[in-house]
Amino acid sequence: MTTWLIVAALALILLGPKQMPSAVRKIARMMGKLQRMSDEFKRQMMSLDRKIENEVESSLKDSSSEA
Repeated sequence: MTTWLIVAALALILLGPKQMPSAVRKIARMMGKLQRMSDEFKRQMMSLDRKIENEVESSLKDSSSEA
């Protein structure tokens, strides 16, 4: 929490009160975009995991029925 206060104070000093709102909006947009990208990556990895799991199960069923 203290770290965020220091960062906010430095940003206010460096950017000034006029530029601060637009900078915060830009950061919020970037954070949202990163979150969406992360969620999409997770969905793709879960989908790939399910696909591999289904292929392994199918392969095991095929090999057990051949024996």
